[in-house]
Amino acid sequence: MVPQSAILGLVFQLAVSVILPVAGYILLKKKYKISFRPVLIGILIFFVFANVLGGSFNQFILVTNKTTSQIADQPVLFAIYGGLSAGFFEEMGRFIAFTWLLKLYRERKDGLAYGLGHGGIEALLIGALGSIQMISLAILQNSGKLEETIAAQNLPPKVLNQLTSALTELTFPLAFMGGLERAAAFFIQIALSLIVLYAVKNKKYIYVLAAILLHALIDFFPALYQAGAMNLYAVEIIIYVIGIGAFLIIRSSFLRD
Repeated sequence: MVPQSAILGLVFQLAVSVILPVAGYILLKKKYKISFRPVLIGILIFFVFANVLGGSFNQFILVTNKTTSQIADQPVLFAIYGGLSAGFFEEMGRFIAFTWLLKLYRERKDGLAYGLGHGGIEALLIGALGSIQMISLAILQNSGKLEETIAAQNLPPKVLNQLTSALTELTFPLAFMGGLERAAAFFIQIALSLIVLYAVKNKKYIYVLAAILLHALIDFFPALYQAGAMNLYAVEIIIYVIGIGAFLIIRSSFLRD
């Protein structure tokens, strides 16, 4: 059985993942009269660079290529690679967006709008859809229909075992922390967008490199957890601290030129 408190935690995660992008858009539209173009470009860049290009490259390096696939067996190397890969593809996507696709949209409000699109679609795809999926599975588990549903999909038995294990271990604190992580990631994406916009607008391209390395550092810790080399609670605390720092950057006068 999945505790009702854990399901409530997932509902919180779902709410955060939906409310932040929607409320963010309403706020920016009302306060700065933002154009939808930077938001749309942010969404598209995330799809193309993070999902299509980054996903394909990672598939080749970590799975297809038998020489480099050994990286996945070495936690620290895997975390370094994962961080740099995510940092490179997403920040270069931002760089291309502000250099060519958003030539006429280089005000601070446009950086906020782009970050809203980039971070918002990430929150919806990872946080919202992931929460909905887990809530649905939890309901099936509690009603005793999970095994029947998995069998109807012709999925291997190990999938059922993995899902059952994940649902059994799910608690309110874990689900709640997932919601806080989505909020932190949302603000981090906006702050990174402002950094790259500042780099392009002022031709200080060292800031693009800084954004790549900062992004790599942020993703390094979750990758360590994914590789089984770091405690989840420690990772979450680090992400929260960085998220608070990102929020302060957004609120401050830094990168306003």
